[in-house]
Amino acid sequence: MYNSVEEYLQKQQQEKVEREKSERQQVMYQEGLMEKIYATEPNPSTKEYSHVDETGKRYKLRYLPISDEQYKQVAEYAKQKARRATTQQIQQQSLFYEHIGHKLKVLAIIHFLIGALAAILCGSVVAAFGIELGGSLIFSELQGIMIALGAVIMVIGSVFAWLSSCRLYGFGQLIENSDKLVAIKQQENDK
Repeated sequence: MYNSVEEYLQKQQQEKVEREKSERQQVMYQEGLMEKIYATEPNPSTKEYSHVDETGKRYKLRYLPISDEQYKQVAEYAKQKARRATTQQIQQQSLFYEHIGHKLKVLAIIHFLIGALAAILCGSVVAAFGIELGGSLIFSELQGIMIALGAVIMVIGSVFAWLSSCRLYGFGQLIENSDKLVAIKQQENDK
């Protein structure tokens, strides 16, 4: 609980300043904007001089002096660098998922071809069975029905194969378009 509004506002302001200082130090550290200050005494405190170089000398890091304007520039460069790194990570993903939109479109075409060929094969088998039945007097009236049924299976099966592949093809096209939009947006952001 706070005793007054001023106390609350003062605490919030103090937390904001500490947060900004922490963010600033994090950016400065990530960008390597520090200098090494070596210990002058022979056995320095490990708490104060927490780093050791290749030669075994202890040192501490001190952030380089920087103005607010310079920090804004450094922070902007750090953001751009982070965006580029994220983009590179995305681009370096497994080949299995690279260009997935194109792969889905190719899969849709293969799906259609297999479905259409299966429909044509099934329809041909039914029609051939109807032709074979035509030689028998008992089943002669079924010959025309079986041949027509075979033709219907070929046509309707091919149409259904095309319709089901359209959904997958459309999804692949949607992914390709969104990838293009992301690339355009990132080019605009990098400018």
